[in-house]
Amino acid sequence: MKVMNETKSAVLSDDVLILKTLAEKASGLIDIDEPKAAFFKTRFGVHTFGMGRPLDCLILDDLGRVKRIKENLEPNKAFFWPPIWNGVVELPAGKVAETRTEVGDKINIV
Repeated sequence: MKVMNETKSAVLSDDVLILKTLAEKASGLIDIDEPKAAFFKTRFGVHTFGMGRPLDCLILDDLGRVKRIKENLEPNKAFFWPPIWNGVVELPAGKVAETRTEVGDKINIV
């Protein structure tokens, strides 16, 4: 599956992991060696405890619109947002800047 920024006609990732279970969401990209993207739903924030590299995070509303962005979330940090939004896309650090993704952009998982 791909993560697309429909607003900018940009591919954010050609290969996204869809995390569904609590265990998958808790570990996220920790055990993944190569830079990859992940999509999951949560209202409780994200963390990078145990990560070996930073990542970019997009927080989406129910329509797939970007509501919050956290670029370069360093290892062993946490990021929280208002619990009214629950879609999360984690990307390799630098991807948000590279694709000029902004709050308000429409993101699709295809």
